[in-house]
Amino acid sequence: MRFILSGAVLFISFVFSSCQKEFSVDSSQLTAGGTGTGVSSTNNGCKDCIYYPICSGSVYNYSDTSSGSSTATSSGYTLTYIKDTSIESKTYKKFSVSGQQNGFFNCTSGVSTAIVLNGSTQGGILLPYVKITTLKENAAVGTLWSDTITVNGQDAVYTYTIVSKGMPRTVAGITYADVIHVHEQTTLDLMGTVIPGGQSEYYFARGIGLIESLSIDDFSGTQLLHHVLISATIP
Repeated sequence: MRFILSGAVLFISFVFSSCQKEFSVDSSQLTAGGTGTGVSSTNNGCKDCIYYPICSGSVYNYSDTSSGSSTATSSGYTLTYIKDTSIESKTYKKFSVSGQQNGFFNCTSGVSTAIVLNGSTQGGILLPYVKITTLKENAAVGTLWSDTITVNGQDAVYTYTIVSKGMPRTVAGITYADVIHVHEQTTLDLMGTVIPGGQSEYYFARGIGLIESLSIDDFSGTQLLHHVLISATIP
């Protein structure tokens, strides 16, 4: 059993579902990444977390292959800045994710945190409040952290480990020179019994963000989803 999130919740858990047309890749971003600063008042600090930039006007286009299907489908999203807002004594940037739902993003000292209110799983279960630490880009290889999401009284614990940093990776024919690899293990608490719920591999490129993810079911060993970046435009 594995909770698959949807809408803006997917924005913070690295999987996206809204369709977009294809966009071009800014080739200058593929090796050196961004500059570390935004390009306008709405994008000030949007690349402070350079491996997970959240910039207004960014467009990502992915190809997804699901379990039991040999045909890839397209998915993607566009981020639009709305305003700054205070949550838990921190300043978060409020974004619209493809105009469908809002997400809140904070970058502090290389730690990317995102919050979604009133999100849902793909099964339609309402998630009133979800907070996830998406990446700790300044942490050393081997660093662990975790997040807990409660769904219908069940706790799903997502534990992340930084596997490697600064390594190249080729995705959809494009080689990204500087990539962070994160492993995620999901466990479920069922009436006090902890059972494995699935695992994923995430790859974040400097100046770009998520370039690839793979999700696997622990029970069957089946690959649930292969999520690949095809193109991106980042201001």
